[in-house]
Amino acid sequence: MFLPYATDQPTERRPWMTLALAILQGLITLCLLLSAHFWPLDVNTLLYRYGLVPAHLHLLSLLTYSFLHADPAHLLLNLFFLWVFGTGVESAIGGGKLLALYLLSGAIGGWLQCLIILTLLPPDIARVPIIGASAACAGIVGVYAVRYYRARISFALLPIRPHVVLVVAIFLAGEIGSGLWRLWVGDTAYGVAHWAHIGGFVTGLTAAYLLRLPQKAQMAYLTRDAEQALEQNRPGAAIPRWEAVLQKHPDDANAHAELARAWEIMGDQEQAAIHFNTALDIYLKMRMRSMAVKLYLEMQSHHITQVALSPAQRYFLACALEEGEHLTEALTLFRQVAQENLHSPEAETALLKAAALCARYLHHHEEAQQLIALFQQRYPHSQWRHLADNLARELASASPSDESSASNPS
Repeated sequence: MFLPYATDQPTERRPWMTLALAILQGLITLCLLLSAHFWPLDVNTLLYRYGLVPAHLHLLSLLTYSFLHADPAHLLLNLFFLWVFGTGVESAIGGGKLLALYLLSGAIGGWLQCLIILTLLPPDIARVPIIGASAACAGIVGVYAVRYYRARISFALLPIRPHVVLVVAIFLAGEIGSGLWRLWVGDTAYGVAHWAHIGGFVTGLTAAYLLRLPQKAQMAYLTRDAEQALEQNRPGAAIPRWEAVLQKHPDDANAHAELARAWEIMGDQEQAAIHFNTALDIYLKMRMRSMAVKLYLEMQSHHITQVALSPAQRYFLACALEEGEHLTEALTLFRQVAQENLHSPEAETALLKAAALCARYLHHHEEAQQLIALFQQRYPHSQWRHLADNLARELASASPSDESSASNPS
């Protein structure tokens, strides 16, 4: 039997819910196997009560039958599908939605199987309990096929890794064909609930479209292709892909930054500066201080000095640079705010911070004195005037060693 055991799609988060579902099913099956020897439980009674019996259908059984299995082989078959596809689906939609998908796919698939049996098959079949997680797993496979439509699946005993879309097409064609054939002959094949599989799979497809996974998948693959093109030093191939990403998500700072790098490799500094500045602006608006600092330093290293930011953004960035101990760069921005934006609310504290940096960390004593004098002249009634006066007295009296060990009062 060909069993899937891996895909080439890396997961982005730990699949705790998938693991929990697998462990729960394993424990339930183990308890059922051991019950005949250690506990006075009637397994058949449990299967009829919590399995899906079309002739005695009740709502609870639509949820519980997916956690029951006939034997270890039946369990392992479903666990392979649950683990291989469930990890990717959980990474895409989260553990809570995966659990909801599992229960809903199992319930709808089981309901469809019961409907087919009650309306089109002999009455004696309606008294046979349906158990197993295959319908729920089929729903997970449906979501996986939509979200990771370019993934390849590794099967045991199969030398090639087919695309998931091909695997799903073969699976669906086989299930529909088998289901129709069993309807024609008037029974079920070895207890296989083909219509439950179909119902679960269609539920998964519907859920994927309701969750807008086709659009997310397209953007994810477009981003991956753009990143790979840039890594392979093919900026001409990366640029249209990043532009396509930005058409859908114009506020994607990472895409703007990557597009800027691609234009820089192409030698177009003007376009690079535009997208670098746009990315920096978005990072600052989103209060992503570390990303803003990293990008600003990259811009400086590439000699992109035209930074199109508001005074508030320059001040915020300067504070972030100061916290990151990039003091020279912070001083430059504080100076710009204080000297070029005199009427901005940030100019006052920017001037004082520039003086403090010069005096206490960069040891530019003469410049610090000039900045303090400018502050005292420009803001004689400032609420920070006492800090400026203290800093002036320290500069007048402190020794160089004292200056280097002082802390920033601002």
